[in-house]
Amino acid sequence: VDTEKLQTMKTRDEINLPQLEATPPILQGKNYLLTIAVDEYQNGISKLHNAVRDAEAFQKVLLEQYQFAPEHNFSLLNSAATRVNFDRTFVALNQRITEADNLVFYFSGHGTLSKERQQGYWLLHDSKKGDYTSYLPNFEVINFIKNCPARHVYGIVDACFSGTLFRSAEPEPPSRLY
Repeated sequence: VDTEKLQTMKTRDEINLPQLEATPPILQGKNYLLTIAVDEYQNGISKLHNAVRDAEAFQKVLLEQYQFAPEHNFSLLNSAATRVNFDRTFVALNQRITEADNLVFYFSGHGTLSKERQQGYWLLHDSKKGDYTSYLPNFEVINFIKNCPARHVYGIVDACFSGTLFRSAEPEPPSRLY
């Protein structure tokens, strides 16, 4: 044993370490929920049968079993799920939500992909069949998410081509599936 090294070593009490809290502080933010669902389409777009039902069931679970207060719950269902209402609601949420808060958004409805534009879209209640200018492009949804000051943003999208929300186009399917 090297006694010289032992003599120069400091004990635990002699080392000046910053004091750590026993448990990290818990952020006291609020949980916000935005539910968007459309069954009743117009303008030549086929109706759905379970989008609103599924959205309401999801909403009920979060309100009853998790820490989501009714006053922080926003819904755009059927005729309320328009492009203008989507924009207004997301802008209002982004102004209301703080860095300590969380946002969960849920969309259930039609979605589509423009191969020419390499872009996915959500179809809202006021969308017109075949008119991409009336659809909600995924990049607009992403912009709202990027500008949201929330600590966490969690999105659930139940629509065709929902995978294009974070990539420009669907990859080619493999020639053989295992």
